[in-house]
Amino acid sequence: MITTIRSLFIAVACTSLLLGAVAEAARPKRERVEIKDDAPDSPLCRETVSEVAKLRADIGWPMTELYGHGNGHSDVTVGQLTFHGLRLQSMVFANSAGAKRTLPLNFYLVDIDNKPPVEMLDFVTGGHMATGEGTTLSVFKNNLSVATAPIPDTELRNETMKIGPLNVRFTGKEFDVGYFVYPFAFAGRNYLFIEGNGDDYQAPEGQRADFDAARKHAKNLVVEVVPDGLATRCYFSDEPGTPAK
Repeated sequence: MITTIRSLFIAVACTSLLLGAVAEAARPKRERVEIKDDAPDSPLCRETVSEVAKLRADIGWPMTELYGHGNGHSDVTVGQLTFHGLRLQSMVFANSAGAKRTLPLNFYLVDIDNKPPVEMLDFVTGGHMATGEGTTLSVFKNNLSVATAPIPDTELRNETMKIGPLNVRFTGKEFDVGYFVYPFAFAGRNYLFIEGNGDDYQAPEGQRADFDAARKHAKNLVVEVVPDGLATRCYFSDEPGTPAK
């Protein structure tokens, strides 16, 4: 559907694609997060619906231009929303045998749980088996961008949370299996914009898939990282002013 973004973990994603159903059976069950839309008319929800529509008119749907095509990207501000920019930094890692390698890593530095300190967030974008296009966001326990080199390879698996189609499923209302994740700030707090990829859309029998119809079918969420996991704050369709079903 789009050009995928290469990142440090792309080999992991490709391996998952090859393993197929066998890997799916062995993978732990996804966390289920119930969709709640307790304040659809809140300033957060109104501003997100309005400004995301403007941003999509500029960069398209899905909003993967915000990933910077693997080259980093500055902050993008629309209205009262600021979508955090990506950083690109080469880091030296070492395995258990002491062999070193230098890798360019794309990451966010965001206080994603709104409780200092700032966290380092890495991501992989691409095919996620049956989920189609999507993003997995990993929150590292330690900020590797300030770590002393060489950094042990084990730090790449030292995650406090993973948010992605294979890790988190949103339930209770209609939502896409695959989705993209974008950290953003509003009114001094950080959130995640979860952009559904419309993969539940099925073209009528005998007709070709319609990209625009998939876009209109997609659902969206605003999610906040809270002490016990994730909490949804807003739920809406792609079309401005159209309530999500």
